[in-house]
Amino acid sequence: MVVFSTMSIYLIGTSTSTLRERLKNEVRAFAALATPPIGDSFNVYGSSGTGKISEIVRSYLQENATVINATVVDLQGQKLFEYKSDPALKVTPEQASSFEPTYTVVGGNLSQVISPYFGASGSHSYSVVYTVSNEATNSAIAKEARSLLLFSVLSLIITTAVTFAAISFYILRPIRRVSEQAALISAGNLEQQIS
Repeated sequence: MVVFSTMSIYLIGTSTSTLRERLKNEVRAFAALATPPIGDSFNVYGSSGTGKISEIVRSYLQENATVINATVVDLQGQKLFEYKSDPALKVTPEQASSFEPTYTVVGGNLSQVISPYFGASGSHSYSVVYTVSNEATNSAIAKEARSLLLFSVLSLIITTAVTFAAISFYILRPIRRVSEQAALISAGNLEQQIS
C-alpha cells in the first residue's frame, strides 16, 4: 500500500511537471505562429483604428485558452495596441528590442511571452507581448492531477480486490478444506483422507 501510494504521488508529480512544460511549449509555439499575422495586421490597420486588429487578435487568442491577452509594444516597451487593458503589463526596452523571444516565468508558470515582430523588409520595429493565464494553466494541471489521483485510487481498489480474491481462492480455501478434513479425523472418522 505504501509503495503504491508512493508510486502514485511520483506519477502525479511527474505528470503535472510534464504537463506544465507542455503548456509552456504550446504557448511558445503559439507566440511564434501568431506574431507574424498579428504584426502584419497592426502594420496594415494600426493607423485606421483597432477594430480589425482586435478581431484578428481575438481569432488567434481563441486558439489557445492559456493566452489571454496580446499587446503590441514599440522597442522602448511602450504600448501601441492592447487587446485587453492590462495596467500591470511592464516591458523593459531590453525585452521589447530583443531579436529573440523572451519569457517571463513566475512561480514556475510562464506568465508572459515577448515575441519580436519582423516586417517584410526584415526590420524589427515592435514586439507582441502575450499574457498567459496562470489560472488556466493551474486549472489544467489540477484537472490532470485529479484524473491521475482517481485512476490511482481505482487501481488500488481493483488491485486490492483481485489480491483478496486470489488469496482467498488459492490459499485460504485449501487451508479451510484441510481444517475441515482434520476436524472430521479428530472427531473419530479415521477413514477421512486429507487432500
